[in-house]
Amino acid sequence: VDSTRDFTLYGDRLALFARKELFVVSVDSIPDMVRKVLKQANGQKISNLIIVGHGKPGKQMVGSGEQYYTSRVDQILRMEVPDFSNNWVPKKLIGQNEGVLVQLRGAFEKDAVVSLDGCGVAGGRPTQDDKLLRRLSHVLGVMVEAPISPHQNPYPGYEGPVKRCNATICWTMPASLFY
Repeated sequence: VDSTRDFTLYGDRLALFARKELFVVSVDSIPDMVRKVLKQANGQKISNLIIVGHGKPGKQMVGSGEQYYTSRVDQILRMEVPDFSNNWVPKKLIGQNEGVLVQLRGAFEKDAVVSLDGCGVAGGRPTQDDKLLRRLSHVLGVMVEAPISPHQNPYPGYEGPVKRCNATICWTMPASLFY
């Protein structure tokens, strides 16, 4: 959860939709999230992870608080910026985020889902969004999903369409199975 305000807005909803025990951690960056999630899991497998924060197509903010956008690389889940002049296509997340997130690999149950709950994270160009979700799935070793609608607040329990991806393919679902 990005901020106290987000926890106040979504904490009760998170509790309603939890399948098992629920732990909520407030974070200020991706490294902080990884540390706190692993500490809270305390060696137990994680059934699902919901990342609540601001978003826009192809980007999920993590720990940016009430700021809609941030320039801090350690608070943004997105792919590297392509260099069209050299036909270079990004193959990894920006900054050191992959090296940090890979610490979560193996910490999840086999059928776990990571849900990016920022507005419209999967609502942009399909190739851009697919790359982000597929790359996160590859790094984390579990399925990743995100809302498609850019104008809806995808609070936990959101019933709008989502894109779900494994490391190789993505598909659209009418609603998240996670909730």
